Amino acid sequence: MKKRLRVVMLVLCALALLAIFDYRSAWDENTLMESPLADEKKLASIQAGRFVSPKECKLQLNGAVLPYDSYRQCYVLPQVPEQELQGALGSSWGRVYLPKDVWSQDLSWEMKKSKKLPVYISDGSRWTVHQVYLTGLPALKIRTVKSTPLYRDPAFYGETVNHIGLSSNDSVYTLFWPEGNSRQKVTEGRMEWHWRGNASLLAQKKNYRLNLLSQKGQSKKEDLLGLGEDSDWILLGMATDCTRARDALCWQLWDEMVQADGKANMGQMQGRYVELYLDDQYRGVYRMYRPMSGASLELKQADRFYKWRKLNMVTDEEIRQANENEDLELGSTLELIWPRRPQPDLWKPLETYVNQYYRPKKPLSLAALEENTDLDNLVDVALYKQFICGADNLFHNQCIVWKENENKFYRIPWDLDYTFGNLYNDLYYMDETYTEHMDFTQLVLPDMELDTLWRADPEGTSRKVAKRWKELRASVFTVENVEDKMDALIDELEYTGAWQRDWALWGKDRAYREKIPHFRTLDKKETIRELRQRLAFLDEYMADYQPPSRELFDELPQ
Repeated sequence: MKKRLRVVMLVLCALALLAIFDYRSAWDENTLMESPLADEKKLASIQAGRFVSPKECKLQLNGAVLPYDSYRQCYVLPQVPEQELQGALGSSWGRVYLPKDVWSQDLSWEMKKSKKLPVYISDGSRWTVHQVYLTGLPALKIRTVKSTPLYRDPAFYGETVNHIGLSSNDSVYTLFWPEGNSRQKVTEGRMEWHWRGNASLLAQKKNYRLNLLSQKGQSKKEDLLGLGEDSDWILLGMATDCTRARDALCWQLWDEMVQADGKANMGQMQGRYVELYLDDQYRGVYRMYRPMSGASLELKQADRFYKWRKLNMVTDEEIRQANENEDLELGSTLELIWPRRPQPDLWKPLETYVNQYYRPKKPLSLAALEENTDLDNLVDVALYKQFICGADNLFHNQCIVWKENENKFYRIPWDLDYTFGNLYNDLYYMDETYTEHMDFTQLVLPDMELDTLWRADPEGTSRKVAKRWKELRASVFTVENVEDKMDALIDELEYTGAWQRDWALWGKDRAYREKIPHFRTLDKKETIRELRQRLAFLDEYMADYQPPSRELFDELPQ
């Protein structure tokens, strides 16, 4: 009897589980993002209620209010491309209903073309309808709470800078990261943001510095987009690059170089594309970076990490005063990234570097350079800048690292948007005609560090350059490598819909052209064509390297 009862109970449990499974399957077939898929009859029933303005209802994903595009008057729904839509759609009141004939199909084309899709909300007595578009990129929403004007010393930044409206902005942010996890990762918090870089003073599409804060206003580290924990972040707008790919491409090439050499901590700037929605305004595609720091480079307390920001040479007296005052910045030209606290002898390694490579008082021996410099790194950076045609990276826009335990200098390039033929006139005070007729395919960029090494050992340096160039040309420095990486970056923007939106807002040159009317930006096809011609010239030049003329670069010592 007991055995028969157990069998009956097992059968009943199995039938109950089957019923639950069938119910759940039927529910899943008729829901998306935990919202019902509504047919025409259900939509008609919803619309029989009282209509209210969409402004009275906010659309949410996993409990966080989605970004809003005020120009297109619709919400933005970040999702993983070519995957089932994930997360829980909700609203500030009422239940979300998705028209079945629209939302039950593959929406890859709608994502790519940035098509608006309807979303209905109803609480049984009232209803409204929102429009949304899908993005396949992470979306960063920032809402400014308070702005405080920042003072900039006119002695360094010019008299007009005080009239531009620079501000420090206390804000709240929400970062939607579609592939963060199966339920969509959403990071929320407080931040301060401000314009970043000299170019932002001129560009319509600004670069931004983001400082993450706790609720008490102290620095707070977060891992954003899987790039590592930090409190300081950069949003790069790529205002002068019509491909929106150069900066990311150059960092991928640098990463490939240092990884191949087993130097994984040599300053790779890992980044991700995001779309920025600032105070309900769509600002376009950005590249989010975690800046290089003492932590990311695994530096010790006695090490030094300098960032050379501007195309200005510093004097012995300026270095002496900065060292004496224990300054963390040397005017607007140099910044001490590590260590970030005043202490004696902060600038002594830099003084040695400057007097060794930029204004040597006497010819230096090879042994003297080998003693305090990683010469492989010195040559690699020089050849890297030639390959990418880094015309904005002569001795500025690079980082100088001194490792005390090794007694060695290293350098790391940065700010890599003016590369592969991109340039603007004001960089070298060139007139429009000169820039337009410059032959970038045969432009050899001076590198003062490599020049110094060559003068110490001409034959040995020429052999070293030829050997290393040949190695890199067989691996990293190929047209195919550049084309494949650029294609992948541009494709990512296209299939996520971001390219269409950013191009509609900024086009090829509207992000910058109003203030700097003469700058040069090449599309992908033009970039590859020029690179092929440039490499044909450089292959011959590097086979018997000699320091190039500095005639075109008045800022460099001749």
